[in-house]
Amino acid sequence: MLAGSLGLGGSAGSQLPLVNVLEQMPRDFPGSFLITIHRHAHSEDLLSAVLDKRTKIAVASEEDGLGVDPGVAYVAPPDRHLLFVDGHLRLSAGARENRARPSIDVMLRSIAVPCAPSAIGVVLSGLLNDGADGLRAIKARGGRAIIQDPAEAQYPRNAGNGGARHGARSRAASKTHCAYHRSNSAGGSGISSAFDMPRRNSGRGGYRPGQTPQYFDRG
Repeated sequence: MLAGSLGLGGSAGSQLPLVNVLEQMPRDFPGSFLITIHRHAHSEDLLSAVLDKRTKIAVASEEDGLGVDPGVAYVAPPDRHLLFVDGHLRLSAGARENRARPSIDVMLRSIAVPCAPSAIGVVLSGLLNDGADGLRAIKARGGRAIIQDPAEAQYPRNAGNGGARHGARSRAASKTHCAYHRSNSAGGSGISSAFDMPRRNSGRGGYRPGQTPQYFDRG
C-alpha cells in the first residue's frame, strides 16, 4: 500500500484548473492521484486522454481492481464512483451522493483512513457541497485538506464549503501550494514532495494553458 494519495475533485469549472495543476507534477511524484470530476453519465470520457497528453504523469486505464502505483493518475469514469479499497481501486455503481456519481466525497473518504496521515484532498471549482465531508474525513485523520481559492474559482461555492470548522485559512501568498507531506506515522516512508509556483491568473475562471490556480490550505 502506498504511504498516501492525492485526491482531487471538482465540478463545474474544474477541468482546466485540474489539468493546469497536474501539468506541474513531476513524473516521479511519490504518491498516486485519484481524480473525480463530475460529468454527465452518458458523456464521452475525454479527461483521461487530455491528462495523458498534457501531463508528465502516467494515466491508467479505467479498470476495476487495479493496483495503485506512485506517479500514476486514476480517473473516475462517468457514472462510477472511484474508491481505494484494500490497496486496489474499485469502480462502483452505488447510490449517488450529493446528487453525483462519481462523488468526490466517496473518493476522499476512501483514502482518508488507509492513507492517513499522508493523504491530501484537493477540491476545485464546483457547485453545491460535494467534497466537504471527504475533506473533513481527511483532516480528522491528520491529512491535509486544500481548496481552490474561492476568489479564483469559476464556481466557488463547492470550494468555499470544502471543510467547515477547519479554522483559520492560511493563504500561500501569490503562489499555488499543493504539498505531499511527510508521514508522521510509525514506519512511515518519510515521503516529502511539494511544488510552489508563481500565480499566473488573469481573473476568476480565466485560466490559460500553463496557468495555475491559487489555493487555501484548510489547516
